[in-house]
Amino acid sequence: QSDLVKLTILKEFDCSYSMLETLSKDDNPEIRAKVGSLVNVPFEILEELSFDEDDSVKIELAKNLQCPDEILEDLTLNNSNIEILKAVASNVFCPDEILERLSKKIELQDTVISNEYCPEYIITNLKINDIKIKQPLLNQTT
Repeated sequence: QSDLVKLTILKEFDCSYSMLETLSKDDNPEIRAKVGSLVNVPFEILEELSFDEDDSVKIELAKNLQCPDEILEDLTLNNSNIEILKAVASNVFCPDEILERLSKKIELQDTVISNEYCPEYIITNLKINDIKIKQPLLNQTT
C-alpha cells in the first residue's frame, strides 16, 4: 500500500489492533508518527513507539493527550532532544512531577509555563527563581 493510503486509513478509520501494530512498524516514520498521535492506540504499541529511532515519532507520541504517564516519563529520561521534551511539557495531561522536573531546564521554562494546566506552584517557583537570578545581575551593574 502507498503511504498516502496508509495515512488515509489512519485518519479516516478505526483501525484494528493488528492494523495499528503493523503500521507502527512501517518503514516510513510519518506513518509511525501518525499511529503515535492517535487516541485509540493500545499501551503496548505506544510503548514500542516510545523507543522509535526517529524523533518525529516520539514528538507526536508526546503530544498525544492519551499518552500514558509512564511513557511521558520514559520520553523525558535520558533524552536530550529539546523538541521531544517540549512536546512532553506542552501536553496538558503531563503529570505535575514531570513538569516540575522539566521546568528546571531554562530552555523548557516557557513551554512549561505555556501549558494551560501547569500548576501555579511551578509558575511561582519559576518567577521567584527568575528574580533571584536577575537580582545579583542588577547589583553588579551599580
